[in-house]
Amino acid sequence: VVSVGAMDRFDRMADFSNYGKNSVDLVAPGVDIYMAGSGDAPDETGATSVEPDSDYDTASGTSFAAPYVAGVAGLLKAAFPESTATEIKTRLLDSVVKLSPYADKVATGGRLNAKQALEVTPDGILELSVNPPSQSVLLQGTTQVITVRVSDLVGVNDATVTATLSDGQTIEFLNDGAEPDIKADDALYTYSLEVPDFISEITLSISAEAPDKTSVSTTVNYGVVPPPPNDDFSHAIKVSGSGARFLSNNQFATIEEDEPFHAGLAGAKQSLWWSWSPRTSGPVLIDTSGSGFDSVIAIYEGNSYEDLKTVASVDNVGSKKQAYLELDVLAGNSYRIAVASAPSSRGGTVRLRIEPGGVIDTVSPVVKFLSPANGFLASERQIVVQGYSFDPEPNSSGINQVFIKVNGENVGGAAIGTLDWEAPAFLSPGVNKIQVQVSDFAGNRSEVDELTISYLVADPANDHINTAQSILDSTGQIDADNSEATKQFGEPMHAGNRGGGSLWYSFTPSENGQLTISTLRAKLDTLLAIYTGIKPSELVHVASNDDSGPETSNSKIVQALEAGVRYLIAVDGFSNERGSFSIRYDFQPNDIMLVSVKSSGGGEVEGPSGNVISGTTIALTATPEFGFEFKGWSGSVDSNENPLQILVDSNLEIQAQFGPVTVGENFESGELELPFEFVGAPWEITEDESLSGNASIKSGSIKDGETSGLSLRHAFAHGRGKFDVKSSSEAGWDTLSFHIDGQLVSSWSGEKDWQRFEFVLTEGEHLLEWVYSKDFSNSQGMDAVFLDNIDLPLLDADDSQMPASVAVIPMSNGQLDIEIQGNPNTSYTIQTSKGLQTWEKAFQATTDSGGKITIRNATASGRSQTFFRAVAE
Repeated sequence: VVSVGAMDRFDRMADFSNYGKNSVDLVAPGVDIYMAGSGDAPDETGATSVEPDSDYDTASGTSFAAPYVAGVAGLLKAAFPESTATEIKTRLLDSVVKLSPYADKVATGGRLNAKQALEVTPDGILELSVNPPSQSVLLQGTTQVITVRVSDLVGVNDATVTATLSDGQTIEFLNDGAEPDIKADDALYTYSLEVPDFISEITLSISAEAPDKTSVSTTVNYGVVPPPPNDDFSHAIKVSGSGARFLSNNQFATIEEDEPFHAGLAGAKQSLWWSWSPRTSGPVLIDTSGSGFDSVIAIYEGNSYEDLKTVASVDNVGSKKQAYLELDVLAGNSYRIAVASAPSSRGGTVRLRIEPGGVIDTVSPVVKFLSPANGFLASERQIVVQGYSFDPEPNSSGINQVFIKVNGENVGGAAIGTLDWEAPAFLSPGVNKIQVQVSDFAGNRSEVDELTISYLVADPANDHINTAQSILDSTGQIDADNSEATKQFGEPMHAGNRGGGSLWYSFTPSENGQLTISTLRAKLDTLLAIYTGIKPSELVHVASNDDSGPETSNSKIVQALEAGVRYLIAVDGFSNERGSFSIRYDFQPNDIMLVSVKSSGGGEVEGPSGNVISGTTIALTATPEFGFEFKGWSGSVDSNENPLQILVDSNLEIQAQFGPVTVGENFESGELELPFEFVGAPWEITEDESLSGNASIKSGSIKDGETSGLSLRHAFAHGRGKFDVKSSSEAGWDTLSFHIDGQLVSSWSGEKDWQRFEFVLTEGEHLLEWVYSKDFSNSQGMDAVFLDNIDLPLLDADDSQMPASVAVIPMSNGQLDIEIQGNPNTSYTIQTSKGLQTWEKAFQATTDSGGKITIRNATASGRSQTFFRAVAE
């Protein structure tokens, strides 16, 4: 069960929502949710004022919040189909966005986040679940398949699972798909246990370990009973006149040919029989609480099936599947008691209680911690908690299970014991909350008992670069806390933030490969960076990251590393935040290539530069500075694509070329260079406002209700257009609108400083219009709008062709891929030259409807340097 509260779009708890740190798990959107309506009810004539197909409205309630959580749960089940309900719940709760408005209102202190739920990483501690569960009953002389699921948020398939039996025998559970295991590598480990005759119980001490995981163990106890001797009516077990309790199993029981339908259920099955003659008259309780299936009780009088008379019967009592009933009996009468499985049940452990004057167990059991003491200061991550529990008399049904949570998460294995119990607990650095709760066989749960344990991590020895902690293995996890860490003089800003409390690690790979390193379960917003070098002020930046996703404060780096190079890894807190965190790292050997990416000046390049894993595809994005534009890529790649995606299978040297912006109209001459036309009040060139240079163009002076338009009809090549715009007008009322071929593209209103606007034009003639219009009253600001640096992909009237662009991409086999972008359906000759003086025809091809030609596996005729160009015919 996941309990959901509601929040609004401003991250405030909804005033109608329930809340409570022990009763509500998380929050989800539940205020002003836009939804489809069902229309208005028809009037006397049958007409409706709002049709269902056009009825939309907003509504609020936790009934909207809960489906969001259910939807994410469904998404997780689709993404991780082998996950159990418990594992999906763990993902939901571990991935919330923790925010202060929810800190004291819900258990997790946060709201739902679907993306983070998909990205939750395991904590490295194994968890076990065993079926049949502890306290189940097994049949003597049978083969019982026992299944152990091993998980760490998701199923673990490379575990070793063993168990020690009561007699000292050691057995191994397998996950290989061989009988009795149903499917290999499904995280379910199985063993066929031969249940001996003539014993009453079996204890299994189960342990599991897996590479790079913290091992875990648990103990399960099974009662053992012989095959039911009271399967037939004629072999009913005689009950003492004062009542009794029975532990049995009806899994292999049957229904006799003339047996009645118990509780009127035609499909009731697997019946067991008891015969009772009460010593005294009065009320009696007949109860199957604690049985492992949906049970049915029927009470009869009579000595054979032919003359049986129903006295009382019951299937479910409310929502309770384990039947019970209370009836008055007469001393000395003979009663026949049948306990059977409901039609949809498969049978199992039977717990039958026949108690004169008894009352159904509705009293909660009690559980308490014994050790360690509340407030204990732990110096080790793993501790053992111990305690006791009991089910109060009278009418006790007995303790069934012990549940232990550490910081809201179930411990990996079940507690050992029930009345006196103990369990391992793994702590996180800082304050830990440990909770215990028990249930009895009647299904009652105890109040939660709670401990607060502080796990004190020693002051960091790796506070400085020269004491960096060495990472010696290729895969693992490190727990840390930067609460007492400092920042050295000359230490760089990590991921562009000053931080303030860094911890240092070093890693020297023995071979080339890729390192994946990330922070998780952090109680701070982390920064992560990798460097080479020795001194703080002389470090060479390799890679860095602040947030690995849009709504997470964890950090992650995936970086190719060179063999034999000592890399320094820094973990810090954003804006000097402090707290505990874990680092997970994984290094995989692989071939690497060196990619050198530079800029010619006038812009920046975003993308990897340095060591890159061979065979990967990288993306480079060129961003020009103001006043510059991207001209193309040179070096190992000749292309105008931006962003550029390239397969790295050799060392590469790539440079982004930038140049000054060539603007079609910047108004600096004082005259219009393009054939603009005015509609209404004419626009005028002014030196009052400009983004660059001295001049811009200003909308005409108009009155309320009037417009001033600027238009340009021209032939254009396929490409991007752009202009700079500024508005100073009555917000929301006096507006500049920009249209292409009569279609509104964008608009500006109010006080808006200069901003760049870009748009795409297809090849052909288009009408561009800028229209400033005023409403019926009022003016604000300068009551005008301004345009500057109008840059358009113009096609000159005397040119029937636009210049073609050529991209040459080297491939790993020594061949070339050539891509030409020109006019649609146009024939081009692709020519080659060694020194740009003379040109030779190499290919001839025609562009497709998009203006593109692609030539695969071309050669450069053995020349060390070859130039290519495309000439339209």
